[in-house]
Order: sequence, then C-alpha cells, then structure tokens
Amino acid sequence: MSEYYGQGSGDDPWLPGGDPPPAWAGDPSSSSPLLSLLEQLRDRPLNRLSRRLRRLRARSDQLARRDPSAVPNVFVPASGAAASSAPRRRRRRRRRLRVGGERFFLSLLLVTGMLLPFTGVQTRFGESAPTTFVAGSPQETLYESLDVLTPGDLVLVGMEYGPTAAGELDTVAGVLLRHILLRRAVPIVVSRYPVTLLRTEQMLTQLGQAGSSLATRLQRDVDLVPNADWFVTRFLAGDLAGLRALSMNLREQLAMDLRGSATGLDIRQLGDFARVLVIAERPEDLRQWAEQIAPLAGSDMLAATGQAAVPLARPWLRVALSGTISGFHDALTYDSMLLQQLEVSVGPPSAPRNLRALSLDESIELEWDRPLSNGGSPITGYTIRHLSTPYLTWVEVPLTGSDTTHTLTGLDNGTAYDIQVRASNAEGDGPWSRQITDVPRSVPSQAQSLTLTAGDASVEASWSAPADDGGSALTGYRLRWRTGTEEWRSADTAADVTTYTATGLTNGDAWEFQVRAVNQAGAGDWSAAETATPLAGAQALANAAADSQQAPAVATATPGIFLGTVRAGASELSLRDSADAAGALLGIVNPGENVQVLLRNAAASWLFLQTNDGLRGWLPAASLDLGPVDIRDVPAQAAPQPTATPGATATTLPAGSLSGTAAQAPGDAGPADRPGTILQAAERESSIHIGLALSIVMIALGALGNMGSAALRRGRRG
Repeated sequence: MSEYYGQGSGDDPWLPGGDPPPAWAGDPSSSSPLLSLLEQLRDRPLNRLSRRLRRLRARSDQLARRDPSAVPNVFVPASGAAASSAPRRRRRRRRRLRVGGERFFLSLLLVTGMLLPFTGVQTRFGESAPTTFVAGSPQETLYESLDVLTPGDLVLVGMEYGPTAAGELDTVAGVLLRHILLRRAVPIVVSRYPVTLLRTEQMLTQLGQAGSSLATRLQRDVDLVPNADWFVTRFLAGDLAGLRALSMNLREQLAMDLRGSATGLDIRQLGDFARVLVIAERPEDLRQWAEQIAPLAGSDMLAATGQAAVPLARPWLRVALSGTISGFHDALTYDSMLLQQLEVSVGPPSAPRNLRALSLDESIELEWDRPLSNGGSPITGYTIRHLSTPYLTWVEVPLTGSDTTHTLTGLDNGTAYDIQVRASNAEGDGPWSRQITDVPRSVPSQAQSLTLTAGDASVEASWSAPADDGGSALTGYRLRWRTGTEEWRSADTAADVTTYTATGLTNGDAWEFQVRAVNQAGAGDWSAAETATPLAGAQALANAAADSQQAPAVATATPGIFLGTVRAGASELSLRDSADAAGALLGIVNPGENVQVLLRNAAASWLFLQTNDGLRGWLPAASLDLGPVDIRDVPAQAAPQPTATPGATATTLPAGSLSGTAAQAPGDAGPADRPGTILQAAERESSIHIGLALSIVMIALGALGNMGSAALRRGRRG
C-alpha cells in the first residue's frame, strides 16, 4: 500500500469483479457525500485519514443511538456486506495467534537457558579465573606480603563481616588463613561480629585437622592447636569503641579467647604484629580500621572485601591499604597460586613466651611457655642467658630437651639479674624472649637483742635489726607471745618500728616472747625466747622505777585480722566448702585480690578466708601470699571440719588470734545469705530460663488462637 491514500491499486474498497457496492453507498457521483469526503482526504496521509474516520464513526454511532431511522449509519454494512468484513476478523485472529507464538518462543528460550548448564559438566559461561595475578596489582602485593612471613610471625586478622556476606567472604578468608598457616605464622583473629568468631574458629579447626591438605603440607601428624598455632580472641563490643579499645588496651583485649580461657599472649603494641589483615563486608569497616589501627601498626595494612563493596571502598583501597583482593574471582586465583608457587619453608622456632621467675636463696627458678611455632621442626632444646650488673657479661646456660623449667644457681643475693631464653631446633636458634629482671634473695637472719619490760597486764618488747637482711630490704617484723602451752598470739610491725606493747595479759603469769624479721623472700628464724611477768598497780610502777630506764612511748597496736593476696600465678582459685580439692565449689577469687584470712587447717595446707564480697571458703595456702605473716601464725581450726549446712554453729577463733573476735565456719550461712558471684549467676540464669519458657508458651497460645479464629471464619463463609 502506498504512503498516501488513493495513490495505489488498493485504494478502491469495491474492486472490479467483486461484490457490488452496498446499498448505503449511494450513487458514486460528484453529489455523493462519501465521495466528496474521500476527495477531500485524497492527498492526506493514512494516519490522519484513520483518525478522521474513527471520529466520524463515533459521531455516527451517537446519532444512530438517538434516532436510528433519521440518520443512516454508513459504517454499518447491509447483510450483503458481511463477506467484506470477514477478512478483517480473520486478520484479528491471526494477530492473536502471532502474539501467542511469541510468548511460547520466549518461554521455550528461558527454559532452555536454565536447563542448558545441567546437560553436561563441560558447559561453561564466561571466562575462568586466571592462575596468577597481574604484576604490580594490589592482589599480587597482598600475596607477596603474606608470602614473606617467617615462622612465628604474628598476624592480626580482623574478620569484619556478618552472616549476609559469609557465602562470599568465607571463601576469601579461607585462602588467606591457609596462606598464613602455611608460612608457619600465627593468625590472631579479632572481630566485632560474635557469630563470625564462631565461624572462624570452626574454619581454623577444619583447616588444621590431622590428615587435611594443610596439615599434610606442614608435615603435621596432629591437629593444629588452638591458643598455640592460632588464636580466636574474645568479641570486641561497642563497634568503633571496641576497635579503639583494641588499639589502646591491646594486651587486655587479647588476654582471653572466645571460650574465656587465657591465651597467654603478651602483646603490648600493634607494632609487634608482622602484618595486619582485615576482611570486611562494608567500606565503613575498612575506613575505621585504616583510621584506628593502620597508623599504630607500623606496617602496611592488607584488606579483602566482597566484589559488591569494591566501588564504594575504592578510595580506602588505593590510599590507606597496600594490598587487596575481592570476591570469588580473586580467591580462585589466590588458591591457584598457593597450589602452584608456595613452598612450605622450615626454619628456627619463634621466641618462648611468658618467661617467669621466682626468687630463692642464691638462685632463681625460671618457667616459660613453649614458642608459638616450632619452625616446622621439633624443638631440641633451650638456652638461658643472664646478665648481672657487676659483671656486664652474658652467661649462657644450654639446656637439652623440651622441659620449660630451670633453676639458676650460684647467684649473689641482692644482685639484679637480666634473664632471657630462646628455643632451638635442627634449623638453628630462634630469637630471644622478652627480657625480665629478678633478684635472688634469702630470708633475713635472727632479730637481735630482744628486751622485755613488764607492766600492768602488759609487756613492752623491743629489739634490734638482724645482722643480715638476706639480700632484700626488710618489710617488717613479727612478734609472738604466749603463756604456758596456749596458742601463740602475734602482731606485726613496720620495718622501721622495733618496739611493741602486748596488752590484755594476765598478771602474775610468765609470758614467753619471740621476734623475727621479714623480707620479700619470707620470714627469718625466731629469736631466742625471753620471758616477762606482768604485775598489777603499784608493784609494776615500783619495778619500772627500779629499772631506771625510760622506754620510748609507743602507741598500742590495734588488733586486726590477717590479710592475704591471691597470687598471680595461682593454679587453684576456687573457694571450697572444705579443706579439700574435692569440696563443693562456693565461688571464684581473682589473681591479685585482697582477702581476709581467718583460719587454717591442722596441716597448714588450706586457709579459710573471706573475700571483699563477703564470700567465705577454703583456698589452698599455696595460692595466697601472706606477706610478712607466716602461715603457722594463722589460728588453727579449733572445731571439727565445718560443713555447708545452713544454720551451723560458729567456730570461735582461738584466744591467741589478733582480732579476738569470733570467726564463723563455712557453714554459718546458707546459700541464700551468701552474696557469691556463682550463686547470683545461677539465680539470673534460672530467671532467664523461666522468662524464656513463658515467652514460648505465650507465642504458642497466640498461634493456636489465630488458627482457631481462621477456622471459625472459614466455617461461617461455608
């Protein structure tokens, strides 16, 4: 059909030889209104003609509805014209069938595309990941930064992503952690996502299982050891505040692992890490690490993130980070490089950890923890070296075997010694440990010149310092006295006080006194016993006048109780209800905590004490430091072994105790009256369980009610 109406062979609606024109068409002459209309539209485009005809037909329909007999509808054909409209209806049906075929074709194409990848294992779309990174790219920089790690190097790993990104970033984290472990370095994992810490712990456990590909390449017949070969520390709470706390209090933040056990790490600054690696889901996490951690680390920070986060993280990836990888694509390339290029090296072990010392008489007892890494070869021995100020020369003491304790002998009391230790294997000697300083010392000799002056129900004692302080400054004196076979009473004085007045004595009885000096190594021997008899009233004054000596005025000591401090390295910190390791647990005390010591058992191996929280119980004597007090001076348990039965009778301290007050046995109060942390935690846990159970019951009742209401509504509709 031509572009303009009337210029083609198809412009006549009634072709020659066809059906005659309908009756309503009229005479095809110049007087015909339809012909006149067609003549006017002869040179107009078809689209204009179509619009004009549609308007005319609509107007004709309106007039026909008002008076069908008055206005003939020229667009409604007579019965003879039915055949002329049939082609139009057939065209419409063909158009509907054509649309349906297109839909069927599109559906078939989509189904084929979905099923095609499953028709064979060789079907692939897109390009495979390359086997190596582009030279000089951030990905290659990250790989090379981890590939130069040496055995024992510490790597701080921040796992900063949640479960929503775990599907992608777990794969990335797996290849990076495997690379660190293959270099025999030690990853130390931190995170502000507690669930991610659990996932990382599980990931490292699976990677390091005996028989795994990692353990095989490391030539390990046993699993990698948590808190030795790798560390997963506790959760960093507070988002940005937690990250800032990590940078400011690194040693405290890394002291405990995810399970609440001590890690033994002694890392004081971020510069102790050979590398810092952060695996983050959000660009905001990368920014916070770049601002809070990177400036203090002393080394370039490495990063990994998901492919979707790269556009927003690009400023930090280029400016603050030296090496990066992102997404599955880089992870596959990284894994290919590990399989092709990495050679597992064997080297010397890392430095021993947590070197500790105990001062003894002309000796120092040492203990340390094994290195984090043995360098790929078993440790064959250790070497200890010490340096004293007078000599200024290191003295080395080689040790054979894997024992981690040794006692240095032949030292000078009172001399400070700098001490270090290192480990060795078949590859050579490792680095020296952190240096510590200790002074060997012994207990002082006997105090001298004990002199007694009797008074009314009192005796004043004076003495002089010992000839030898044992190589350590005196910390005080201990005086004790008794009459007959009674229990000893005792009192302590400061190092610069050499007099004491014992009061509350019975006049006419002979009282025996002894004194001894105390330093940091312990208490010296008791002096020779001296005896005095207090007298009443005028007789005492007469004796004092006859003596013609004026003793210096001293204040009467205020009776007190024994104080102790829980040792930092104590192995037993659990309060028991009896002087036995099998006793029931009453509570926990912390290292460095001050406690009140009330009683001891007959063997002087357990002490009955009270904490600042009011909790009472038995603790091994070896776990407490009594300072200048000797354990034999603590009042012995006079009553039968106390029990934890509520309402048990109180056990009175012996008359020789300093306080002179009654001390109660562990059973003097029931659990409800004891504000112990263990019991409080148990009560809170019970409350939480009850609340959780009630919540579940309420949710279940609500669900049943909704189901019943829905059933009733359906019944009414039916």
